[in-house]
Amino acid sequence: MSSPITVFNVPIQVQMTPPGTPTPTCAFPLGATNTLSCTSVSCSDAYQYPTDAKAVCPQTTGYVVTLCPSGSPLPTIPATSSPEPSITINNHLSASNPPCPNGNTVSVFTSSGKMDIPAGGGSKTITGSFVTYPGPGLQVNNWYWTSTKLPVGLSPQNPDNSGAQFMLSDQCSLATAPPAYGKGIETYKIAKVTAQKTASGCEINIDPSPPIPMPLRPIVARHPFPALQMCVRQAPGVRPTTLATAVRAPTLER
Repeated sequence: MSSPITVFNVPIQVQMTPPGTPTPTCAFPLGATNTLSCTSVSCSDAYQYPTDAKAVCPQTTGYVVTLCPSGSPLPTIPATSSPEPSITINNHLSASNPPCPNGNTVSVFTSSGKMDIPAGGGSKTITGSFVTYPGPGLQVNNWYWTSTKLPVGLSPQNPDNSGAQFMLSDQCSLATAPPAYGKGIETYKIAKVTAQKTASGCEINIDPSPPIPMPLRPIVARHPFPALQMCVRQAPGVRPTTLATAVRAPTLER
């Protein structure tokens, strides 16, 4: 089964003449003309099928090749573009975290606008390349105070929400930066933000931060009354059975 050839790149014209003279000595198609001309896809002079007419020219035949004859333009080659990477963002923060109503909703900021992801397992997908700064901005909407000493509500942003920029490599590795706008605590300080590669692209997971371990301090038990002393009376050869308390009387000074 034959199939047509549709590849075309440069308009071309070929004239077949003997060396040094323009007199035609070879025709193509056979008996028709001495000139091949192909300035568009699937042109009539193109050799596309095995059954197309062919011409055999003498060895003394010369060839004059003209590219883009008569000002024929180069074809427009459509640009090949790969689909934009897909990034799914999952919000695993608790949906019942006080004090704010609907606390822990995550707002995602990109050049396309803003979208909100509800807490408790909400998910949204964005597309595009976020390899370079600022990447997508991720803001957790709850009461996390401010990174600087500002009254709440002061411009440029209500600073009680968290914020941060997240850059994502082609291999789904995360890089972080403080928020490009506002003065909130960085999101990666109040939540655990991780990324991994999936079959469809990348996945960003926002999880609660693990509890911060508190250092243990030795507790020194002190008797509320230093004057009280515990004494054990023990007879020779007998296990202690009696516990007595002796009170040291305070001394008075003139």
